[in-house]
Amino acid sequence: MTRHIVSIYTFLICVCALLSAAAISCDNSKRMETLARVQKTFDKNPELALEMLDLIDPAHLKGKEETAKYGLLKFASLLKAGADVESDSLLLPAIDYYGSSSSPSHEKMLTHFFYAYHLQQKEEKLQAIHEYDKAINAAQSIGNQLYSALSYSNKGVIYADEYLQEEELACMKQAFSDFIIVNDSSHIPGAYQSLGQAYFHNGMFRESADNHAIAAKLALQASDSVAYADILLNLAATEVCHGNTDKALPLYKEVSESFPEMFKSEDYGFISEAFLNTGDYENAEKSLQLMGNVLADLIDSIHWYTMRWHLYRNKKDYEAGALMFDSVCATSNQALLNTLKFNLLHEETNYMSQELHTVKKIAAQRKTIIYLVLISLTLLILLIIILYSSAQAKNKHKIAAQKEELNSISSNLKKAIQSMKEKEEMLTSLQTSKEVLLNQLSRLNAELDFLKCSLSNKDNLLAMRTELHDRDKMQWENKLKCLNREKEDFIVKLEHAESNIDKLSKSLLISFRDYYKMASDILGTNQYTYKKGLKELFIVQRSELIKEYSSPKTIAKLDKDVNALMEDVIAKIQSEFTLDARDFKILVYSLSGFNYKAIATLMDMNPQTVSSIKSRLIKRILSNESIHTALFRRYLSAGTHTPPQK
Repeated sequence: MTRHIVSIYTFLICVCALLSAAAISCDNSKRMETLARVQKTFDKNPELALEMLDLIDPAHLKGKEETAKYGLLKFASLLKAGADVESDSLLLPAIDYYGSSSSPSHEKMLTHFFYAYHLQQKEEKLQAIHEYDKAINAAQSIGNQLYSALSYSNKGVIYADEYLQEEELACMKQAFSDFIIVNDSSHIPGAYQSLGQAYFHNGMFRESADNHAIAAKLALQASDSVAYADILLNLAATEVCHGNTDKALPLYKEVSESFPEMFKSEDYGFISEAFLNTGDYENAEKSLQLMGNVLADLIDSIHWYTMRWHLYRNKKDYEAGALMFDSVCATSNQALLNTLKFNLLHEETNYMSQELHTVKKIAAQRKTIIYLVLISLTLLILLIIILYSSAQAKNKHKIAAQKEELNSISSNLKKAIQSMKEKEEMLTSLQTSKEVLLNQLSRLNAELDFLKCSLSNKDNLLAMRTELHDRDKMQWENKLKCLNREKEDFIVKLEHAESNIDKLSKSLLISFRDYYKMASDILGTNQYTYKKGLKELFIVQRSELIKEYSSPKTIAKLDKDVNALMEDVIAKIQSEFTLDARDFKILVYSLSGFNYKAIATLMDMNPQTVSSIKSRLIKRILSNESIHTALFRRYLSAGTHTPPQK
């Protein structure tokens, strides 16, 4: 009987144990299922996530993973719901469990992100940045672009609070890229706005205005009027800083008509600055009064005092400006006084830097003009050389053509000479024939005279021998007529030959005269006239430039300008070092922006010698111990003036 009772008790205990194990297993499964639903819900509905987490009793949590996951989701939901979480005790199990894990996971990413967010709220910024970097690495490892973007964005906010503008801009650019990949319409307007603010803090006002304009358009499409008004205020501030007052004032008017409660102290400050830029001092004064009523912190106070100082300065009310500084001194707020002095000094430094930039710009323009003049002269010389070469080539072609023409004329002359020789030979032959004919004519005339004489003396004989003499007479008369006819033909031929000889002589004279005239024109041309004139003009212009920039009057003016812009650096160097006239000129030219080649031209020296003297002079000044060594190093280390770092 006792054995049966023991068996029954043993069976009942086993059944109870099995039922307890089943209940515990079911409870564990239910808790894990609830935690999984919370993990999907807390991002978009943290209040519902908190209600589901309240159904879980923390005392029943089993194992490190459950405890870590519950604490992580509870901590994240509280932060998402806007609760003020003072302690990180809920997140510590997750930090121990997930933070020590080497493998990336969604929970590891959330742990680092929300821990960093908590540290950021507690102003532990350096550690927060470190945790955000871990969250980014985990997010990129699992391909979660949303939390990568959120981590970069929150890092950018920390850098903005610490006035690290370049780091802020880099983070906001990366966050913007990740938000675009995620393509979540709820984050895109804020991404454009955050990137616009980063551009604004870096002084890139045009890019800032473009991003704010896109953000305003998206917010208007989403009917988010509050975000739209906030973006318009940021856009207006950007336009004010960019100098576009005509664009900023309508934006402020649009916000003031719909959301006047949105204006903060800094907005009134920018409105005042916009009115100052337009010369509307009355509305600027009103905006400053509104700004003074809502000052929130030391930054706003500094902004208010700075804008009021600008108002007094523009109105030339220096007495009111002095009274304002007296009131600041009377507050005994040393931080405000020091910061205000620093800001105003910084503004004056910026003003002087702008003036210096203008002077350097003018000097650069002057240098550019000199370079352009030199380049123009070089191009002019090259053009003249090209034109001269072209003229030479044309002259060569012309001379070659003329040479060919002369060769042709020479050939024609040779032919004409040969023809003349042939005609002379013909003329000689004709003259010989003429002499022969003249001799024959003389002989015939003699015979004729003899016959006439014979006829006159022998009239009787002729009468007697009429028939015989008539026949002989007829023969002799016929012969005489033939001789007269031959004489007349010879005379005509002789006259024609003499005419041909005269024409040929005149033609030869004309040809020789044209030849000598053409040769005289060619040989009389001076081929070096243009080259010599251009060379003389270049030498005169170069001499005038050297005379102008190396005159004592110009050097004295450069000395005065450099001392005025560079804290009397030349005067201080002269007071501590003995400089001869050559070293003094090289120092003045170097600080005025001339390179060693230009200095060598102005001083008629070898460029290598000038470079060596300049290096030795700077090394001598910088190696000497002096109260002005930092000043000398600032302006002499690179050979030219560079403004001090802000």
